[in-house]
Amino acid sequence: MPVKRLGALAEPDFRNLYFARAFSLIGDGIVPVALAFGVLQTDNSATALGTVLAARSRTLVTFLLIGGVIADRLPCRAP
Repeated sequence: MPVKRLGALAEPDFRNLYFARAFSLIGDGIVPVALAFGVLQTDNSATALGTVLAARSRTLVTFLLIGGVIADRLPCRAP
């Protein structure tokens, strides 16, 4: 009966994926806050904070685009 309550989380592979993705999203959400505290503790200026957050966003977008191009050029895996 408890297995039916868990639904898709009863599957070990899906459960691992779900919790790994959840922890990853939590970490991604905390990074800007941690960066803000670190930058403001070092150099208490809004310009420094904006520069650091812009650099993080710029690198994230750049690598996302590069990863997308690489993924499009690789052959698809057959199941």
